[in-house]
Amino acid sequence: MEPTHVVNTASSLADTLSKKLILEGEFWNQVEELSKHLEPRREEEADKSEADHFSFPQDLVAAVADTTLIRAEVGLTAQSMRESFYQKLESIEDNLNRTRIALRQHKCVLGEILKAYRTPDFERVMQQISETFGFPGGVTGDLVVAGDWSSSEMLPGPDSGGSQECPGLPSQSSVALNEQIAQQLKDRARVLEEIASALISLPAVASTSDCQQLLKASQSLSYFSCLSHLGRYSSLLVQDAIIQAQVCYSVCKMRLEYERELKFYKESWKNSVDASYHEPTQAIVALRLEYEELLHKQKSEYLELISIIERENEELKAKVAQLDCQQRCLEEVESKHSESIFALQDRYEEEIRSVVEQLNSTKNTLQAERTRVLSQLDASVKDKQDMERFHVEQMQTLEDKFQLKIKELQIIHEEELRTLQEHYTQNLQCLQETLNHYQRQNSEVPPSTEPQSIHHIWPPDQLDGAMLVTEGEPDSMTGLRERIQELEAKMNVMREELEHKDLEGNASTLREKYQKDFENLKATCERGFAAMEETHQKKIEDLQRQHQRELEKLREEKDRLLAEETAATISAIEAMKNAHREEMERELEKTHRSQISSVNSDIEALRRQYLEELQSVQRELEVLSEQYSQKCLENAHLAQALEAERQALRQCQRENQELNAHNQELNNRLAAEITRLRTLLTGEGGGEAAGSPLTQGKDAYELEVLLRVKESEIQYLKQEISSLKDELQTALRDKKYASDKYKDIYTELSIVKAKADCDISRLKEQLKAATEALGEKSPENTTVSGYDIMKSKSNPDFLKKDRSSVSRQLRNIRSKSLKEGLTVQERLKLFESRDLKKD
Repeated sequence: MEPTHVVNTASSLADTLSKKLILEGEFWNQVEELSKHLEPRREEEADKSEADHFSFPQDLVAAVADTTLIRAEVGLTAQSMRESFYQKLESIEDNLNRTRIALRQHKCVLGEILKAYRTPDFERVMQQISETFGFPGGVTGDLVVAGDWSSSEMLPGPDSGGSQECPGLPSQSSVALNEQIAQQLKDRARVLEEIASALISLPAVASTSDCQQLLKASQSLSYFSCLSHLGRYSSLLVQDAIIQAQVCYSVCKMRLEYERELKFYKESWKNSVDASYHEPTQAIVALRLEYEELLHKQKSEYLELISIIERENEELKAKVAQLDCQQRCLEEVESKHSESIFALQDRYEEEIRSVVEQLNSTKNTLQAERTRVLSQLDASVKDKQDMERFHVEQMQTLEDKFQLKIKELQIIHEEELRTLQEHYTQNLQCLQETLNHYQRQNSEVPPSTEPQSIHHIWPPDQLDGAMLVTEGEPDSMTGLRERIQELEAKMNVMREELEHKDLEGNASTLREKYQKDFENLKATCERGFAAMEETHQKKIEDLQRQHQRELEKLREEKDRLLAEETAATISAIEAMKNAHREEMERELEKTHRSQISSVNSDIEALRRQYLEELQSVQRELEVLSEQYSQKCLENAHLAQALEAERQALRQCQRENQELNAHNQELNNRLAAEITRLRTLLTGEGGGEAAGSPLTQGKDAYELEVLLRVKESEIQYLKQEISSLKDELQTALRDKKYASDKYKDIYTELSIVKAKADCDISRLKEQLKAATEALGEKSPENTTVSGYDIMKSKSNPDFLKKDRSSVSRQLRNIRSKSLKEGLTVQERLKLFESRDLKKD
């Protein structure tokens, strides 16, 4: 049954034994399952065995066919599994060789550590060893170098015969071996008898689905047609039973020999390990402690990093919740804003329609009122001009008459003044004559005093001054009074002079005479002045009374003329009004047609103006609605991107949880391995190692492999942590970008809303002003300034084609980074491009 190319080698024996053991194990597992399946039906089938006795040949044929089919399938399975198990055994043998090489290498490393212990080179050796364990490439190189050793140093395997013992194995009696084999065979035979009895007791109809399938498969065999005779069938059964017995015997024998060899190798390996590793136990314990400290330190670092990542995840969750709240608020504000804009637009359209109707209705009334008022204004202006012209003429005539009267009165007053002047001059001449007469009478007075007395009485310059006063101020009595006072003052001076002079002879008589003359002269002057003042006062009163009478006459005449003129003017105005009304009626009929065309043109121009304003408002509303829709679309894209970021964050959280669970599992496994290594080194696990199915060399190899796996997993965890940090940074940048974009959108929406409110208020004010102006002035003068779209804020970036294509490409790359996964460099490039775009 063994292959021909491995019959004389130790590997062939191991291969055969392993394959047989595995095959037997699977077979007996199936037997146990089948026995468990058939055991409940044994009692029922035992009761029916007598009834089915006459159908024994048919049941026997079916059972034999089933048994034959099972044997054939077992043989085929053994043949097919033989090669696969041989390959697996070769791989196990290679792993054993590598384990031996690694053990030798570790033995050399421990020797170097022991040699360098408590020497200056100990730190350098430990550094090299740590580098070797930290970088698997170095270990691989060492293994390659160590793999050049000859295979003669390996441990001895089983011999070619498979039944002979190795030189180091302990001797065991063949009787005990045969007893153990016989016991195992008896157990197998008992189980097979139970299975056979159970199979025979089963009816053909009540057989299970597995048995029916086996029967169908057995009928398709080529040699089933040859089983028509029981003799030939019995010979085949005997041959098959002999083969099976041989196989069972060989399997049991090989298992016992393998267990004995395994026990011997375990004891020898344990003795060798105890002998070789007894001395450097302390160094190994110290190294193990350092390694445990390093593992604990790394574990603490990993836990700290995991806690930091969890805190950042919590912060991200809080920020994402805040962003969700802000998003909901923004959606509510947007919905309210859209509703208000729609309501305002409807209300504005209704108001515009009502205003247009009011304008159309008031235009006609205003036009008719305008024509009526214009006609009245023209008539009143003409009447006013005529009245002003007539009044000016009347005033001019009255002023001319008054000027003539004033000139006549001035002439009369001048004549009276001349007469008074002449009268005063005559009086003065008389006074002069009297003075001359007095001078002649007083000729006996010395000549020195006579002229002086004469001059003192009335000097010539004073006479001339009196004449000039009388000529310059004929109508002023105050001037005469002042002159009299001056004369009195001079007389007093003269009197004082005469008192101081000592005249000879007749001074007293002369003084008396002079006093008498002076008194007479004074009396005559006073009488003349009083008469002159009375006459002058009478003349002035007469002139005043005459002037008053003339003024009254002129005023009466003016009132009469004004009354006459006003009556005539009123009658003329009435006549002119009637004539003008008739003429205006005729002219209105003529000009009505021409005015209708002009009014229609004005109304059409005003209508076009209001329509343009309405269209500009509609365009503005369309632009605002388009911008709002664009903002909504961009907000939706941002919401999708935020959802993708949330999914990525949730994926990172799931990966973080998986890594935590994996890290926990690795920590548990590491703790178990450390305890196992401790028990292995201290020799506490001797009893367990005796019953283990693997050798101690394989355990050491597994420990080494587990250590390497731990190191690789640590490196992998470091890489995962770095990748998680990068992903977290990208998520934070995405979140920052989303928040900035959200702020920009919110500010722009607020600006748009403020502009819309301002424009709506402005339009309301214009509408109110237009409605107020309709009752005061003509609609032609009311101009409403239209909205200039160019004054509004420029269109955003998403309305431009080039920027929209760039943003679309960036969104595609971003979705690709979120769905398909990008490297860290590509994500950094993506964010750099976003920053450039933002700038």
